Amino acid sequence: MNYSINIRNNINELNKVVNFIEKISTAYSLDKKSTYELNLIVEELVSNTFNYGENIDASMDITINITTNLLDNQIVIVYTDNAQEFNPIKKNNSNRPTKISLDKLMVGGVGLQLVFNYSSKVSYKREKDTNIITIIKNI
Repeated sequence: MNYSINIRNNINELNKVVNFIEKISTAYSLDKKSTYELNLIVEELVSNTFNYGENIDASMDITINITTNLLDNQIVIVYTDNAQEFNPIKKNNSNRPTKISLDKLMVGGVGLQLVFNYSSKVSYKREKDTNIITIIKNI
């Protein structure tokens, strides 16, 4: 099943994101841990756009598509925005981040590291003026 939400580039829209994740969690009876991790992943991507996205204004849409594949126990998140190019894979030390313990994280980039820690796979591509981040999360 596919769920989608469009939000504006405004921090007040974060409540819509939380409600969106809660709706998906309820629909698929996700446990608290999976719900928490899914929420953290999506909120981190949104807050990065809000806080660091340049060349965007309040009218810019951010689109979040979430597809569930219960046969493979996976959730696929496709996050798109029209901010300047931002490749989260390159952002973290020019290598695909690996899972590390929280006590070894340094200030700056912690949120992205959590995204990678809670995801099974993260990919990025830029099409025209759009960042497209695809995340696969095993549940």
